[in-house]
Amino acid sequence: MSHRLKRFLSALFVGTLAVAIAAGCIAESTAPATQASAKGAASSFDGDRTGSLLGSILDPLVRLIVRVVSVPAGQSATITNGRWRLDVPAGAIAGDATVGIGVQSPTAFSCKLQILPETLNHFNVPVTVTANCRDIEREQLADWVIWWFDPMQNKWVIVQNSKVDLTNGTVSAPLPHCSFYAAGPAGGKAGW
Repeated sequence: MSHRLKRFLSALFVGTLAVAIAAGCIAESTAPATQASAKGAASSFDGDRTGSLLGSILDPLVRLIVRVVSVPAGQSATITNGRWRLDVPAGAIAGDATVGIGVQSPTAFSCKLQILPETLNHFNVPVTVTANCRDIEREQLADWVIWWFDPMQNKWVIVQNSKVDLTNGTVSAPLPHCSFYAAGPAGGKAGW
């Protein structure tokens, strides 16, 4: 593993650790087609509606921006937050769920995907996460993939079947569950 890749992954890990600390701070659920931002909201994804905004807890270390969507059992949904989009096909979730995407900024190359109840954090049909990378030069983007932070191995691994769409400037991958994800070059080059 290259020195630049190790340095980037270390920095990314620190950032995602901050997001993990804040994973419970998400805006109140909305209808499937509606997106809500945690900006200005004082609620928690885990059902505690009395919490304060993450920014007041960890400010100025991190300010988590989170969007959520309610997904009725067997239904499809799409949620976006910053450069990230999650497409949930019909039948992917085996019950009523709330799905969220948390990012540190609208331009962040990493995100935290979460589903509640957590017992539904496995999909019958893979969901697709897509990162908008139009600001990355096409020559560099051609080598990009979606990364997953594997907590069991304590390292970032490439998500199998990651795809680059140079026409639309996106990187996407099918996911079996919610977790920490990032978009970046497979070989640790370019923006890392």
